[in-house]
Amino acid sequence: MIPVQAAIGGKIIARETIKGFKKDVLTKIHGGGARDRKRKLLDKQKKGKTRSKQFGKVEIPQEAFIGVLKIKKND
Repeated sequence: MIPVQAAIGGKIIARETIKGFKKDVLTKIHGGGARDRKRKLLDKQKKGKTRSKQFGKVEIPQEAFIGVLKIKKND
């Protein structure tokens, strides 16, 4: 799970938790004797997931932000 937050200045105005993208890295492996290779692929995937959870900043145009606020939800 990766939390995504929208902030203006220092004040957080929106927060959403996004489920991580899953990719089956073990489909390449055939046979039952590839335990070391399987562990290596899973460790590599784990490193990539921790790297993707690091902090980042994204700038969006003001028009896009206001357009999102104007969208009505049909409940």
